[in-house]
Amino acid sequence: MLCLVLGSIVILNSQKPSNLSLEDSVRKETAAVAAGTIITLNASANDPNNDPIYYKFYLKSNSTKNEWEQKREWDQQNEWEWETTQNDIGTDFVIVEATDHKFLNIIKIEKQEGPINIVDPSNEPPKITGFSQYPKNSSHANTVVTLNVKAYDPNNDTIQYRFKEINNRGVESVFRGWQNDSQAGFHKNNNEIGNYIIVAEIKDNKNENIDDSEAVPYHITDTL
Repeated sequence: MLCLVLGSIVILNSQKPSNLSLEDSVRKETAAVAAGTIITLNASANDPNNDPIYYKFYLKSNSTKNEWEQKREWDQQNEWEWETTQNDIGTDFVIVEATDHKFLNIIKIEKQEGPINIVDPSNEPPKITGFSQYPKNSSHANTVVTLNVKAYDPNNDTIQYRFKEINNRGVESVFRGWQNDSQAGFHKNNNEIGNYIIVAEIKDNKNENIDDSEAVPYHITDTL
């Protein structure tokens, strides 16, 4: 990198930080977070020159009118504590930027684990109590597998259900969108045999966040 300083050329042998990551303190424990929870965002990065690394945090939520808003200026502290409020209820995102102490190379990454779902603490989310498949564990191609989810909502709210699949290449897709029906059919053709992960997701009618989910492996074999 070349930089013009007072009419002369100065060579700066500075490489930007790399391997920037961002984790939070709650998503491994629950799919939804109650408003009022303090969430710790932890960033980390490596610098090839062993320069000090500075971090800056941004938030996009209902409290910021769904616009990116800077929440923490450049600092060597790699953690930011986000005190969530009722205004953050909904689907929220966090971005972190990192730079070395020369402030010449900035890298940015969006939160890798997906959005953070903030919910009303007075609303108790529904829970999945059972997820069955018939036939169980495996089936032949061109056979409709019947999926049935049992769930319970403490507030007696209406529960909605969605079904997704993940194929053996890790590609995720929805094959039945949000409905009140707790049953769905899973069907594959002869050219789609292989291993799958079938995911059932639920939410109540109080918010757009996924309240609970359950995943099961399933194998599709060739037709008889």
